[in-house]
Amino acid sequence: MAIFSDNWHPYISFYGYVNKRGEKVIESKYSYADNFSEGLALVMTDDDFCGFINLSGQEILPITGAFRTFSEGLALEYTWESIDKHKYSNESIYIVDEHGGYEKSRFFINMNGEKTIEVEKYDEVESFSNGLAKISVDSKIGYIDQVGNEIVKPRYDRSEFNKSGTFSEGLAVVQQNNRWGYITNNGDEIIPLLYFNAGKFSNGLARVEYCNKKTINYCICSGYFDSKGIEYWED
Repeated sequence: MAIFSDNWHPYISFYGYVNKRGEKVIESKYSYADNFSEGLALVMTDDDFCGFINLSGQEILPITGAFRTFSEGLALEYTWESIDKHKYSNESIYIVDEHGGYEKSRFFINMNGEKTIEVEKYDEVESFSNGLAKISVDSKIGYIDQVGNEIVKPRYDRSEFNKSGTFSEGLAVVQQNNRWGYITNNGDEIIPLLYFNAGKFSNGLARVEYCNKKTINYCICSGYFDSKGIEYWED
C-alpha cells in the first residue's frame, strides 16, 4: 500500500493509505504515517502519540507511545526527556530538539506489544539488523542480540554513529583510535582496524584508504576488500 494525503485541513496534513488501484483502504486521519514493514505501519495522531496498524487499519498496538518501525519482529519504544542544551557540545551523544529534549530509548517490544529487552542504560539504540541492534554508551559502540545479550561490548568509537557499526552484506565498518576496519556479526575483526577511511560493503567489495609510507610524503592510497578479507589494491 502507498501513503496519501487529502490535505483537507488548512494547517495540518493528514495521511492514510491507498491500494495499488488507488482506492482508499485506510482513511487519512494520521499526522504521520510510515510505510508498512513486516505487516505493520507506524502512525502518529495529532497529539504526537504513535502506535501500529495492520493492513486493514486496525490498531494492533494502541496509539499511546513513541516508537520506531518494526524490524526483525521488534520495535523500539522511547521517550523524550528534558536536558540542559548548554551542558553538551555539538559532538554530544544526544539528539537535542528545539525544546531541549532528547530521545531516550526504553525497551524493545514484540508484535504483541510485550516488552522484550530493556535498553534504558544505553545512550543510543538502533533497530535490529542482521540479528543485532547497535547500541552506544559513553561514546562507544557495541551490539546486543534479540534477547539483550551484549554480543560485542561497547568499545568502538562513536564518531560517525550512522556510519560506524552499520552492517552491510554481513559486515560492519567500525572505528577505534582513528582507524577503521570490519567486524562480523559475531564481533570478529575480519579486517583489522588499520585504515584511515573505510566504506560500507556493496556488491561484495568495500573501499578503504591507507597511508603508504613507502612513497614520498606518505601518499594516501586506496583499495578494496572482499567479504573474506582478501585485498585488491589500486595501482
